[in-house]
Amino acid sequence: MPGFAVSRRALLFGAASAALSCRNKPAGFNGYCFVANRDGNSIAVVDLQRLRRVRSIALPAAPSQILALPQLATPVAASSKAFILTPDTGTVHELDAGSLALTRHAQPGKSAIAMALAPSNDSLWVLLRDPQQFVEIPLDSFQPRRRINLGAPADTFDISPQGQAAIASTAARTITLATLRTGAIDRTIAAEDAPSVLCFQRDGRQLLAGSYASRNLAIFDTAAGKTVVRMPLAIAPRNFCTKSDGGEIYVSGDGMDAVAIVYPYQTEVAETVLAGRGPGAMTFAGGLLLVANPEIGRVTALDVSLSKKFVTVVDVGQQPSRLFATPDEKWAFTLNRQSGDMAVILLASLTVRRPHLEPSHVFTILPVGETPIDAAIVSRA
Repeated sequence: MPGFAVSRRALLFGAASAALSCRNKPAGFNGYCFVANRDGNSIAVVDLQRLRRVRSIALPAAPSQILALPQLATPVAASSKAFILTPDTGTVHELDAGSLALTRHAQPGKSAIAMALAPSNDSLWVLLRDPQQFVEIPLDSFQPRRRINLGAPADTFDISPQGQAAIASTAARTITLATLRTGAIDRTIAAEDAPSVLCFQRDGRQLLAGSYASRNLAIFDTAAGKTVVRMPLAIAPRNFCTKSDGGEIYVSGDGMDAVAIVYPYQTEVAETVLAGRGPGAMTFAGGLLLVANPEIGRVTALDVSLSKKFVTVVDVGQQPSRLFATPDEKWAFTLNRQSGDMAVILLASLTVRRPHLEPSHVFTILPVGETPIDAAIVSRA
């Protein structure tokens, strides 16, 4: 089938995992994984119960992002949708998990950058490049409603659990704070360094802004719009990953084979921990911090307890660029951008004792398409 050629490597992994699963097959997850393929202009549908790709859904343009409602906190009837952003057309597409078909679409602008769910899970917010706006799309009507006009070209944003948005402009060195409930701008912060990645603290009182160009991390008081502290980093920050309790934020980027650990409530960089070559995307799952190492096709697993110790490495595929897990945290996945496949990891297998530095193994590898870039899981229960 065009765009889904199975590599010899994938066949070998599949054969090995099949033999293992015949002896002691673990239970899969009752749901679908939807994988956005940028260069294939498509969504691959993976049945997570059977761990098989079952369908490809064509899109009118290249996708960059796909979202689903939180599975463990949302009624099944309300969580059977996924939402896909095609940035070059400024369009959000709705995908129904029951029919496995595109149902509705909204086009709030000519081109878009990114989208996120509101904390209430009843609307999407889309950051547009043209026009320079931050736009709400309610899920009931699926038509643009509130529009927040931005005074400078934006690059990235984050939304606090309390419903405040922070929108960064790298060129203007500003951060715009806005309240989603009213669609009004609260204030604009003039940042000393160009902000490139943002993350709210869990209580929404402070905002972390990493500057890739300046290799530092600034913390701002969101109520006053004032700088609390600026902290130098040993890396140029690209990715944030927040521990579930909000007490630790992990930062990866260029410059070191390590991740920096930030204690946001103490406003300090606590330490750096080795995390494989060229750490990239991260996720928490099964009590572990999983860190992608795109240069060497591996994932490094770290214990995130007080010890912060190395657990194991997993060979996953070429250029792993996205990590995620099932809601029950039994399975983890990597999207391998260059090899066009998805590695499936049984999380319980990562903590099994093995000889020093012997890599863990993936459960299987599934071909999913050309340049898989993002994914979302939707339950069928």
